Amino acid sequence: EDGDMTAAFDWLRKRGAAKASDLAESRTANEGLICIVDNGFDAAIVSVRSETDFVARNEDFQGFVTSVAQAAAAVPPPP
Repeated sequence: EDGDMTAAFDWLRKRGAAKASDLAESRTANEGLICIVDNGFDAAIVSVRSETDFVARNEDFQGFVTSVAQAAAAVPPPP
């Protein structure tokens, strides 16, 4: 109804959720990096995907992938 702010917020919330759902379904992460870390005792192979090659070429993203691989290699194996 006219002037019903609660109804307006509910409509916007539902509309936004529907658009976000549609957008999420149409997006794919076809780019990314694979990092291999070998510390002499343990090793890890990590793949982190991104939507664009621009992200994969970014130094911050590359540092993140390296950090994740190093963290994975630092975790002791299960007994």
